[in-house]
Amino acid sequence: MMKSLMIAAVAASVLAGCANAPRKAFNREGATQLKSVAVAERSDEESYNINIIAHPGVNFGLIGGLIAAADLTSKSNKLTEALDPAQTALQKRLSTKVAEQLNGTGYDASITFVPARTDSGKAYEALRANLATDAVLDLGFYGGYTAAGPGSDYLPYIRVDVITKDVKSGEVLYQDVITYGYTHQGQQTVHLESDARYRFKDLDDLMSRKDLAREGLQAGIDLVATQVATDLKR
Repeated sequence: MMKSLMIAAVAASVLAGCANAPRKAFNREGATQLKSVAVAERSDEESYNINIIAHPGVNFGLIGGLIAAADLTSKSNKLTEALDPAQTALQKRLSTKVAEQLNGTGYDASITFVPARTDSGKAYEALRANLATDAVLDLGFYGGYTAAGPGSDYLPYIRVDVITKDVKSGEVLYQDVITYGYTHQGQQTVHLESDARYRFKDLDDLMSRKDLAREGLQAGIDLVATQVATDLKR
């Protein structure tokens, strides 16, 4: 159990600041026949992560790592409970906003639900047999609040791994990583800044102003959705 907690915490840290993912700009001139897009939405219950980059526990070997993992897991569970996924609903908001904006730019975009536990970037493989659209747009989502260290302010952090594939050929038409809020050093993504009012001095401050904390994440989702629609605009 403790080993799995450590792995989960390490995975969250890697997800937040990992090596750069492949990127491919959308070729507007070469995609004139692209009309309909299935925006993939994952129906799995979402959670919101607390990540402390320089957690003091990681400096004390395996035992310290286990303590850090347990601490981050506990904080993440508290944040998820406080923000209530049913009310915050970032995954649903993201797919809805993207579909709406794509429709506003001339696409025929619709939301398609991905089977539970489908990995990020694998919507095409899970859905292609039953799609009648020209392309499928996958939005791999990670969100929560991040602090540089135990005494640092908490900032919202959202990362969305975007990949659009041609349904017939499986060709990647557009791929990028869009982040919002906390800035990880050395991470080359399309990065969107968060407003200063979504900065919290500690976890107690974050929890005591949960409506503002929720707003900070939702604001980021809206910015990411606009970025995706802009990147795919013909």
